[in-house]
Order: sequence, then structure tokens, then C-alpha cells
Amino acid sequence: MNADRTLTRRMAVAEEAAARQTEDAIQRCRTWCVVIAMLQTALYRGDNWWVGWIGVTVLIATCTWTRWALLAERSGDRLPVIGAVSMTGHWDFRDRRMMGPSLAVIGVVSMVGDTLAVVVILANLLGNPNDPVQLLTLLLVIEAATRWGSYGGIPGGLVGGGIAAGWAFTVHRRLGLELPVAFLSFRIVIQVLVGAMVGSTVSQGRQQRRAANAVFNASRDLVATFTLDGELRSVNPACEAVLGYTAEELLGRDRAFLLDPDDRPFGPPDMDLYKRDGAQMVEIR
Repeated sequence: MNADRTLTRRMAVAEEAAARQTEDAIQRCRTWCVVIAMLQTALYRGDNWWVGWIGVTVLIATCTWTRWALLAERSGDRLPVIGAVSMTGHWDFRDRRMMGPSLAVIGVVSMVGDTLAVVVILANLLGNPNDPVQLLTLLLVIEAATRWGSYGGIPGGLVGGGIAAGWAFTVHRRLGLELPVAFLSFRIVIQVLVGAMVGSTVSQGRQQRRAANAVFNASRDLVATFTLDGELRSVNPACEAVLGYTAEELLGRDRAFLLDPDDRPFGPPDMDLYKRDGAQMVEIR
């Protein structure tokens, strides 16, 4: 029973780490989007320059809040995935302290902020039906699919396609141009298909990662990974039984301290050998 609880806990920690990496990747892309949006708004003011800058401001605010929220989430001792209902965190009555927002809250709030920024930016560019700015909605679809897999890809495609169709309808009506209904429907269908494909790919990748984590954590043999410099990055629960060290005592240390002195300096990995012959089997005391 205790082993089952330990395995479940380690699997949950692995899932949380993967979700955190996803949010970090989205945040890096968002930062670049802020830079591009500022340059675009400065060089091309659109219909009303102040509307464009409102959109940029919303994007900057979302980027800033998300950065703070990710730092606050990391500073907590526990990850409150369920029950976090406040953008600024929630009170932990047991520890009597304020916990940072959960990854679930961070994802929803940042998604709403990005969507609002895209809508405002599109609202400022209604003079050209072929303006490439309409592709911004695809970024929302990809973001939703990357964060939530299949559960986010299709709904994200519907929302993104709806925004794109609404923008096209407004522009064509403003310019007095004819707009076939099939054209609007095609835009929505395309974005839903993009969301479904990206979401399906992400979901399959997560299933494979869960299977690998299950094998990693359930194995009775010691399994460890380390960087090319020899720093231990992960160890499975068997490490304590095999080596007598807990995972916390091992992570971040150099692998050399675990080796027999006669085997210790065996040098850095031969990358040319790996590229030429693939993975090698070695025996070390």
C-alpha cells in the first residue's frame, strides 16, 4: 500500500513538472510575442493607434502576471491543483500562509489574457481583409492544444475560428465586400482541424511520457539520468534501497561520488562514438 502511494505521488510530481515546463515554454513564446506586437504597433498604427496599444498593454500585463505567478507557484511547498480560486493565490489554513496560484489557474488566466489581447489587436486592424494579423488566432489554438491536449485543441479551434470568422465578417461588411458563408465556415473548420491535430499529438506524447514514468518509478532496479557533465538529474525510488541515499540527497550531485575509485575518472561521454554506433553498454563498480 505504501509503495502504491509512493508511486502515485511520484507520478503526480512528474506530471506537475511536465505541466510547469509547458507553461514555461508558452511564457517564452509570449515574451517574444510582446516584442513583435510592440514593433508592429509602433510601425503600423492601424485604425486607432490607442486601440493597438491597449492590446499590447493587455499582452504585457498577461506576460508580467504569468511570470509572477510561475515564480509564486514554484515558491510553494505544495502544488494546490484543485481548490485555487483566486488569481492572487489562496490561503492555506494548515500552514497559515498564502499559497501561490496553481498551474491550472495560471493556464486559464493567461489563456484569457492572450485571447483578450488578440481580440483588441484585431479590432484595430479592420482595413484589409488580407491582413496577415488574422493568423494570430492560430496562436491561440496552438496554445490551448499545447496546454490541454485534445481537451483544449478542439475548443480552442472553435474559439479561434470564431474570432477569425468574426473579424473577416466585420472587415468585409465595413468595406462593402461580399463574403460567402462557406468562406467563414472554412475558417472555423481549418482552425478546429489544426487544434485537433496539435492536441492529438500532444496527448499521445503525454501518454508515452506517463508510460515511461510508470516504468521508471516502478522498477526495482536503480534507474538514473544525468547530464553530459555528470550531474544527476533524476533517480527512481529504488535508489534508496540500492544505494542507501534518498532522491533529495542524490539530485544535483556528480555521479563520480557513487563510483569505485578505480573506475572514477572515466572521462566525459564520447559523443562521436554515440553518433556513430549508438548507445553503449558499460559496466562500472
